This record gives sequence, C-alpha cells and structure tokens, in this order.
Amino acid sequence: MKKWIRLGALLLLLLPQRGTDVGELLPVEVLLVEKEAGQYAITTDTGNSARGDSLKAAMDTLRNTAPGVIFLDTADYVLLTEETLNCMDALQGFVRPGTKVYTVEGEADPEKLGAFLRAHGPDTPLYRIIKEAKMVPKLRLEGDWHFEGR
Repeated sequence: MKKWIRLGALLLLLLPQRGTDVGELLPVEVLLVEKEAGQYAITTDTGNSARGDSLKAAMDTLRNTAPGVIFLDTADYVLLTEETLNCMDALQGFVRPGTKVYTVEGEADPEKLGAFLRAHGPDTPLYRIIKEAKMVPKLRLEGDWHFEGR
C-alpha cells in the first residue's frame, strides 16, 4: 500500500501545473492594432501595450511583458487602422471568430471605447468579414465617435 501512495505522490510532483490563477488573468475586451514606424503596435483596454515587426511578434511581446496572463478569449472588439487591415487573417489565431472588427480613424483609446461599442457597434464578426469579404465598418472621431454612414 505504501508503494502506491509513494507512486501517486511522485506522479503528482511530475505532472505539469494545471490552469492559471484567476487573479493573474487580464481579460481583454477591446484590442487596438496600429502600425507605427513600420511595426505593429497593440494596445488593450487593460492598459497593456506592445510592439513587434509582425502581429505575432507584437502579441508575443504583449503576453511576455504583461503583469499577468493576457486573456484574449474575452475580446469582443478589435480596432484596426487602414494600415493594419491586411492582418485580418492573422487575427484568427489570436481572437475568437465572433469578435467584432472595426477600422478606426482618429486617436482611439481602447479603455474608453468599450462602452460605446457595446451600445452602438454594428454586428461585424471576424469570421463573416473574412468569409463573405464584407466591408469593415469605419469608426471616426469628429467631435464624438460615430460610425461612417450611420
């Protein structure tokens, strides 16, 4: 019997750590992807940001430098600029297919835009934009935020 207890204890020590402490999670609602000086610049509504030569490199930097675990499965909105529209396919590897995507024109602050997008954002999930080649709605700042054509 002692042999089985020792074997069980040894197996528990060898098993990889499971899960993540909830207190370490940084759930993202809004993700802004821009290009600055030829590099991708990512900013989240959690106040985290990173840069990289590619979207993947910027995302890796974001995950490695955040004070916790960046959780993109909660991202409801991705804001792109005209310069970053070409990264739409690469986005599929980082956010859910149902994440809504918009282009933004003007100084966007992801921390302030979440409430506006929940109330006014059109339904434009990433999978539909890619599959149906739909136009990405444009969000503009002219005094207040508004969607072009609305």
